[in-house]
Amino acid sequence: MIRNFHRYKAFTTFTTRPFSTLLSKARPAHINTTSTHNMTLTTLAGLKKSSSFTEQLLPDSQVPTVEAALDPEVIPKTRLQRRVHSGIFTWVAPEHRDAYQFLIASPNAVRDLGLEESEIKTDLFKKIMSGEEYFKDPYPYAQAYSGHQFGQYAGQLGDGRVINIFEGRNPDTNVRYQVQLKGAGLTPYSRFADGKAVLRSSIREFLVSENLNALGIPTTRALALSRLPQTTARRERRETCAVVARMAESWVRLGTFTFAKTTDGVEMTQKLADYVIDELLGGESNLLAPKADYPDANVQQNRYVRFYREVVKRNAEMLAQCQVYGFLNGVLNTDNTSVLGLSMDYGPFAFMDTFNRNYSPNHDDGNLRYGYKYVPTAMWWNLVRFAEDMGELLGSSVIGDTSKLSKDQFGRFKANEQLEQAQVVVSNLVDDIGEEYKTFYKNKLNEGFRQRLGLTETRESDHDEIFQSLLDVMEAGSLDYNKFFRTLSELSLKADGSTTEACVEKLLESRQENAFSDRPATKHAITEWLTKYIARAFSEPETAIEQRQAVMRDHNPNFVLRNWVLDEVIQAVEADPTSPVLGEVLTMATTPFRRGWAELGVSGETERKFTGPVPANSIDSTCSCSS
Repeated sequence: MIRNFHRYKAFTTFTTRPFSTLLSKARPAHINTTSTHNMTLTTLAGLKKSSSFTEQLLPDSQVPTVEAALDPEVIPKTRLQRRVHSGIFTWVAPEHRDAYQFLIASPNAVRDLGLEESEIKTDLFKKIMSGEEYFKDPYPYAQAYSGHQFGQYAGQLGDGRVINIFEGRNPDTNVRYQVQLKGAGLTPYSRFADGKAVLRSSIREFLVSENLNALGIPTTRALALSRLPQTTARRERRETCAVVARMAESWVRLGTFTFAKTTDGVEMTQKLADYVIDELLGGESNLLAPKADYPDANVQQNRYVRFYREVVKRNAEMLAQCQVYGFLNGVLNTDNTSVLGLSMDYGPFAFMDTFNRNYSPNHDDGNLRYGYKYVPTAMWWNLVRFAEDMGELLGSSVIGDTSKLSKDQFGRFKANEQLEQAQVVVSNLVDDIGEEYKTFYKNKLNEGFRQRLGLTETRESDHDEIFQSLLDVMEAGSLDYNKFFRTLSELSLKADGSTTEACVEKLLESRQENAFSDRPATKHAITEWLTKYIARAFSEPETAIEQRQAVMRDHNPNFVLRNWVLDEVIQAVEADPTSPVLGEVLTMATTPFRRGWAELGVSGETERKFTGPVPANSIDSTCSCSS
């Protein structure tokens, strides 16, 4: 076994002065990619369904077939089983609940799945997405995975309350999504939990999934939300339960590889890696190209090395995009890290209110492992654990195979000399890819800053002189992170500086009322930075100057899904499940860059309230892992 070859200390100096985030270069974040114009949409019944995960990977040896799962003698045992010792998924269907109340669906997610929006109103859609009914073909299942949580190996975890119900391929885009239900009941991976999800956390996940997608951040999605009016669970208090229908191109995590390696060894690890490469990523042609300047060509041409680098790149860039908008996942463990680079599993998350490099949204994260300043290092730590699980595959080039290992070469290094050679190869490789990780992250981060500041030219000096200095001003002055950017995008700046003083006063409005900073000092710092920014912005070509504000408005949200907004929505829905505020906030969350939402059915009161100042007692609030 190749393990523990790379130490956490290698990255301890990476984020002493972290940056903020950015958006995809391919298209502006808010562009709606789900327009129904000329799209071939279908019904839920007509959607072609599959289950590539169960077709290509091995089932739980104790429930080897669907027939076994249907056996009334087996079902109770599998639901109460605490550990699975072989295989990577278990056939299991949603539990029956006494009552179901469908609340809402995301039209954007429904269209991305390939369904007509009218399907939301059908009984079949409501029953399938709430778990009241399920398709028998393909049969539902729960995935196994392990994980490291807060830096410690946590053993076997898995879908403890999530049940995957089918894969559906959008007939127009050809993108395939795996649909699952969170809160659908006990599975063999529930351990000592209850298989339930409460309404509070389900509302949070439903809204933030769609909000991050609208911001252009790679994320898992939320299809629908249903309330279970007669089902409760004990968390901090007794709470009503719910089911969230989620979808993603894959739910395979770094921890899925840990489970494969620790249960069935390198054979299952390779089988899982091949599944992700060939089935989910579309083959080797879609992986990062080998590095031309790497001294060992065999190592770089190894498909598993290229796969590892692809996973590193995707997660580095996703994290950078989160940082651009001040979004933090407070439990970014290896079991919450996607091999496709998707933000996923939303527990104690938050968008920062005031900019604070030490902020973590998780009130149990006393060491700030997942705080803004430290989370890039935490992500790399996760990716090093992934390299350990992939060790034999990454080092396989030492036995002469540079592509796909043959069956009799499953990491069976025939001599200690080969094993030692492989360990050196992998250790050096991970050190090298660690440098790539920094580059992927920083480049994406700087790109995002340029977009938020309306700059079109890439200049190396911007990182420290414009971007980092702005964060310093924000942090010292207790400035509202996202409000500052949005306000800046609305200002009429002049190259001669004639409007600078008035603009500074407007930017000071993003200073929190309870800020400990000195207002005159903050005003002076903003003035100095704004003077530098004006000079930098007006040094660009005239066409870029003219488009600056339009670009900024396209990348600086007018609505931010803050914790206090979520709390207001939760209270309203708990008091009245038919409250319109859930739909109104979903509308704002999926169109966050707009100047107004009246024509989309959002009341003026809701708009004013949720785009207004953060209540003083809610600034930079934290929450628990309880869900």
